[in-house]
Amino acid sequence: MKGVLLELCPGVTVVDISHEVPPHDVAHGAFVLDFASRHFPPEAVHVAVVDPGVGSDRRPLVVVTPDGAFVGPDNGLFGYVFERYSEDRTSGSGEPGAPGTRRLFEPVTASLPDACQAFVLDNPEFWLEPVSDTFHGRDIFAPVAGHLANGVKPSDLGARVYEVLTLWVPRPVRRGALVHGTVVYVDRFGNLVSNMRPADFEAVEYVEVRGTRIEGPGHSYQDSPGPVTLVGSHGYLEIAFREGSAAEQIDAKVGTEIVLSESVRAQVSLKAEP
Repeated sequence: MKGVLLELCPGVTVVDISHEVPPHDVAHGAFVLDFASRHFPPEAVHVAVVDPGVGSDRRPLVVVTPDGAFVGPDNGLFGYVFERYSEDRTSGSGEPGAPGTRRLFEPVTASLPDACQAFVLDNPEFWLEPVSDTFHGRDIFAPVAGHLANGVKPSDLGARVYEVLTLWVPRPVRRGALVHGTVVYVDRFGNLVSNMRPADFEAVEYVEVRGTRIEGPGHSYQDSPGPVTLVGSHGYLEIAFREGSAAEQIDAKVGTEIVLSESVRAQVSLKAEP
């Protein structure tokens, strides 16, 4: 892929975000892509290939956003990126596993945010021929990214579309003084990242995960000799374990419930759900 990029666009700066996304884990890749791509210039072209459906009828896309262009499969990989420009930060509501609700990270069709445009990569003029059924990263996505970097208009690459696949992530649910969230990402250190942001809660009394109660929010990974909760650099509440793995110590994973209890001070100012 890098060779194709350099051949089409000599001198281009190629930056590796990660090659450590677990195989076939679209949701993991989506989180990493969103978090990292926020810190690139708006003219950057992001190529993302977590593509278990390669060679199938899944669509190859380029998505143009105010923060750069994204090239890859239409399988939910750009779901977190779309949330930046959506009024609602989730594709649905309710709790994973509850009757009548969707599964965590279930692919769902959603309208593209007004600030974004998407085009199906159906113009073979910009592909590398012949196209392998198993390596669209090299034969479609990398060549398209090179042409974009050379100034080709996204509209020349294929037909415009207005709906894309995203990943269903529930919003936190409030019940009285408790806010129920979900682990949506586990990083290489074993930190448990939730779907809760500071806007979803106020003063924190404690967080509980699989029977482990962690008092109050911390500010660094050194605030406790054991488990600690804090808002990570990605902007989400996370549970960590000092110089260890919270995932292993607490026996938690993606999909594990997190319960946050707000202090009495916060409860006075909040209208809680019954």
